[in-house]
Amino acid sequence: MKNENSQSRKTSASVRSKIFPISVLIFIISIIIYRLSTIGPFAPLQCRLLGIGCPDTKVQGYVAPEFIDVKKAFIKNFEDGGEVGSSVAAYYNGKLVVDLYGGYADLETMREYNTDTLQLMSPLGDNRSWSVLKEIVNVVKKLKQEQSESSFSKNQ
Repeated sequence: MKNENSQSRKTSASVRSKIFPISVLIFIISIIIYRLSTIGPFAPLQCRLLGIGCPDTKVQGYVAPEFIDVKKAFIKNFEDGGEVGSSVAAYYNGKLVVDLYGGYADLETMREYNTDTLQLMSPLGDNRSWSVLKEIVNVVKKLKQEQSESSFSKNQ
């Protein structure tokens, strides 16, 4: 009887010792998959996998107090790894209410994004570029429409 108990303990200990490394490996892989899926594509790999070496993004510029949520959303884009460097400006009732910039123009050299950084908007590549171009075209269309309406009303 004692012999059977000691034999079953040895068997269960050997099974546990085989299962433990597999469960640890599954746990580590699940953490890596989670980090890769929740951190954006522009964060460096060591940041995406291990959370180390993540760039410290400085956001600078002006935001009116009532538009502070825009700044929070702008910062969140960097924290989520969805942006490397960016700027945004918004006017409300003819007044500048948001003028923010931050991040890096070049991650390799760690050159910071500033007010003079040129931004490439190419319709070739990802779909987000098309969204930017559509918005620019819509603004130009709206301005032309307003111009033609105002010149039409002047002629009457």
